[in-house]
This record gives sequence, C-alpha cells and structure tokens, in this order.
Amino acid sequence: MRARPGGDGGDGGARAAADRSGWADGAARCITHLLSPPGLALVVFLWLPVGDDPLKSAGGKALAILLFSIGPAALLGWLARGGGVDDIYDPPRPLRRRFLLVGTLCYAVGFALLQGLQMPPVQRWAAASFAVGAAGVGLVNRRWKISIHTTGAGGGAALAATLVQAAWWPLCALLPLAAGWARWRRQAHSPAQLVAGAALGAAITLLLRAALM
Repeated sequence: MRARPGGDGGDGGARAAADRSGWADGAARCITHLLSPPGLALVVFLWLPVGDDPLKSAGGKALAILLFSIGPAALLGWLARGGGVDDIYDPPRPLRRRFLLVGTLCYAVGFALLQGLQMPPVQRWAAASFAVGAAGVGLVNRRWKISIHTTGAGGGAALAATLVQAAWWPLCALLPLAAGWARWRRQAHSPAQLVAGAALGAAITLLLRAALM
C-alpha cells in the first residue's frame, strides 16, 4: 500500500508515514503466513491438549501436522509455481477454486485417517473443522469471494474458546481479528467477506463439536 504524507507536509512526515506503512505491511504479511490454513493447522494441532494417552496423542499430532500443514503447504506451493502465481493467498479465480479443492481433499483424507485410527476426539474434531470449513469456503466462492483465512481463524477461535476458561476468550478472539486485519491490510477482501468467513468458520466448528465430542 502507498504511504500517505504526514500531517506536517514535510519530508520528515512523509518518511515517518512510509516507515509506519512498511511496518504495517510487513506485519500483515507475517500474519497472513502464520494464519494461512497450513500455518493455522500447525498452531492448532500443536496446541491441542494431550489427553489421557500421551503417546497416541503425539502420534495423532504428528500425523495431523503432516496432512493438514506440511502436505497442503507443499502442494499449494507446487500449484502456485505451475500457475505462475505471485500471491498464493490471492490467486485468480479459477486457480483459487483449484487450491480450495486440493485443500479440501487433503483435509478430508486427513480426517478419514484420524477417524479410522481412532485418534483423540479433539483431534478429529479439529480435523473435521478444517475439512468442512475448506469445503464451505469452496462452495461460497462459486458465487462470492470469502476469506479462508478468517474462516480458519474463526473456527480455531471457536475451538479454543470451548477448551479454555472464559478469562481466555478475549485472547481467542484475537485470532480472527488478526487474520481479518492482515487480509484487509493486504487489500485481499472487503470487511463483509472477512466477517462472513469468521462467522462461517465458528459456526461449522461449533456444530461439529456436537457430533464429534
């Protein structure tokens, strides 16, 4: 984004505005990477509680990180290089659909494996939230662009909020707020698209909790 001139109209004000703009853009890029679906999956599965069987939980975490973070990141990177995309998080519409389809398939396979191996319920719940969330974004994007970053962050916040005490809920809310600010700062979505994504992610996660927990 372009820097805006400072209030004093001088070179010092312009440089200060440029510095602020550069800092904000850098922060937005970092948050965009961290709270991308693969990045968020890494954070979520590492954070999930261990449960009564630490060994099985550790195995589930490792499998989930491979299938929900490392694998999708590698596949999307490969697709982006093949498609000549400059911004992997904001590709042209046809390629965006392909990315969402690949992500949904990866997550569906991941959930099926965690379910088949009877990994801890909280891991299966998180896996299902990622899979259904990606599918939901794919369906909505056929008509209207919606943010997968805030969808994932909204789902992650809803999941975390059910596992921590109420005093931690404001911290949980920072996930979709940070993702939304970063995507707005990067000019990738309108406020309505960001809010809709967060609401979709939270709703899917809370509905799946009743079925899987």
